[in-house]
Parts: sequence; C-alpha cells; structure tokens
Amino acid sequence: MHSYARRSSLETQLYFASKFYWRLTGRVHPSLITEQSVGGQRVYLVHNPKCGGSTLKALFAVSAKKTTHTFPRLMFRNSVWCDNLFVVSVRNPFDRFVSSYMYHVKSRYGGALVKRYGPSIKDLSPMEYLNFISQFPEKLSAQTNWTDYPSREKPSCDEILRLEDSNTWVQTLARHSILLSAQEVPKRNATPTQSTTHGPQTPLAELLSPDEITAVRRRIEDMFRQDYLRFGYPLMG
Repeated sequence: MHSYARRSSLETQLYFASKFYWRLTGRVHPSLITEQSVGGQRVYLVHNPKCGGSTLKALFAVSAKKTTHTFPRLMFRNSVWCDNLFVVSVRNPFDRFVSSYMYHVKSRYGGALVKRYGPSIKDLSPMEYLNFISQFPEKLSAQTNWTDYPSREKPSCDEILRLEDSNTWVQTLARHSILLSAQEVPKRNATPTQSTTHGPQTPLAELLSPDEITAVRRRIEDMFRQDYLRFGYPLMG
C-alpha cells in the first residue's frame, strides 16, 4: 500500500470557502457562460468532472480556457439559479471513476495533485486511488453535488444529459428550444470506458483481474449508489 499525506479538514474548508467569491459577487464563471438564451433566460453550464464537461463546452462554443468544477450551491445565487437555465452532464459512476483514475494516475497529468503529493500518486492502484481521491469531493464525489441546488423552486438543473447519450445531445437540447449551430458533438478529453450488461469493458482490464475489477466496481456502487438510482444506471445486483 502506498502512503501519502492526507488533506486536512482545514485545507478542504479553505478550498470551498474560496469558491464563494462567485456567489458573493453574483458573477458567473466565464467557462459556464454560453451565448444561448431561451425565453429571456440565459443558458449556463455546470461542469461535472469526468462527465464530458469539456465536450459540453465545445458544443456550446464556450471559448474560456480555464474551468471550474465548483458545486452550483457554492457558485450561484438563488436568483441566478432560478431565473436562468442550467445544463449539466452525468455519467455511469463506474466509468466516471475509471476516467478519473486513468487521467490522474495513468496519463501525463502533472497538475495540482502531483504538485501537492508528488509523483507517488502515479503508482496508486485503482482501490488506493479511490481512497485517495475521496478526500477531494470537488474532483470525484456524488454527481448530485453538480446537478442539485438547495431550492424548493428549482431543486436541480433544467437539463441533465447523460454522457452515454451524447450522440443525441443536439436533438435533446433542441427539443427544449436550445438551438445550437453544431450538428455533431465534438469529443474532448475522452477516455474509452463503457459499462455494459456483459460487465465493464475498460482500460482496467489491462491492470486488474476480473475479480479485482468486480471488487472495485462493487465499492463504487456502494459509494455512489445514489447516483446509480437517481440517473438510471444499472447496478450489478
């Protein structure tokens, strides 16, 4: 087992406190602003990590390079949330985990996590990575953190798209009067993962035995059961 310094609770609190800037000012992060509007309401995006958020921004022709994965409840004032339209994408929780693991551990990623914890995170096994990344809820926690908002008037995003249905996103959005010039969905930062009725077919197959993959998948299902049920993804049973 690899050891690493744990993120302190104070570090977590400071991280989330820093994101209140946007809600306090009433501004919207540039990477979430689109040129679309419906019935006088602006269309904004929510970037759920490892769920095709970069693809969604490309589809809406958002040019801002920097992005944010901050939860809507921290980012937006209630008036902004309720008076505008919000679009977000979700993904099968297991595939989402695999994509996160492959990105942070198996790719050339050298961002904040590597700078903070060193190159040893590149040696984490999938299960070790799951334990490690769980201390960063802004990177891989329940997807309802990105789809929901504490408002009785509007408790969730107006349009919740599934990444698995990305080939029909343009048509789905058009049915809700969001008309885009793009006719095909550009693929950005894609990791080839797909859970099927015959079991997970992922890059983990090159790293783990079938039994080990099953163990990881069961752990994911335990941790993110709410997402499976909420967004209609099948459980192993």
